[in-house]
Amino acid sequence: GTSDATEDRTMPPRFIFISHSIGSHLVQRGLILRPDILKQTELILHLMPFVRFDPPTLPKAWLSTVASSPDAAIFGLQMVSRMTKSLPRTWIDVYMERMAGVEDAKGRQLAIDIAQQPTFAKNFLMLGTEEIRDIPEVHDEAALRIIGRECSTAMLFCGGPDMWAPESHMDDLKESKRRGTIPPNIHLEYKEELLHGFVVFPTMVEPVVSFCLRAILKTNTIPPPISRL
Repeated sequence: GTSDATEDRTMPPRFIFISHSIGSHLVQRGLILRPDILKQTELILHLMPFVRFDPPTLPKAWLSTVASSPDAAIFGLQMVSRMTKSLPRTWIDVYMERMAGVEDAKGRQLAIDIAQQPTFAKNFLMLGTEEIRDIPEVHDEAALRIIGRECSTAMLFCGGPDMWAPESHMDDLKESKRRGTIPPNIHLEYKEELLHGFVVFPTMVEPVVSFCLRAILKTNTIPPPISRL
């Protein structure tokens, strides 16, 4: 009736967070800093979560060097961005299709437009170098325990190999679950056929959407429509 509908509208909202890559770290830190929002959170979905930074030694040394000299890195990438404007667009399109593996024609055109913006290059590296400096080398198990007291977390890992969220990170989490150092309501899934940047590959979008829907439906929190009387 009307009273039930009014009560439903005044109840605090329940949140489901869906994050990708570095967004997983931001969501995790944000919920720790805002326990009031965490208490209203029903589910967290991390897609290819970049929540720890421990790549192999050589890539790590190179990336750490770049992160420690962001101004030089930004200058270099902006120069490359400006140079691409002098190249035939068809050359860049062929490179992105054959070397970068971007099959979608519209996706390639969008990527070219972005690559030719020096401001984007600056913003990309400013964020990227800050990520590398801030991300811990190990999983923040204390944060996972705090979050686990309030809601479940589902994480999707991919193939690649993915330097930012490799399968080994998932294996470490499984071992932590086995030892009981993180809560059991952390659900882990691995799909070899997916890549970190799945969103630019149309055939990879559906499996990710299915993962999200299955996790959400398992929460049994989708309310019935509010009657409008």
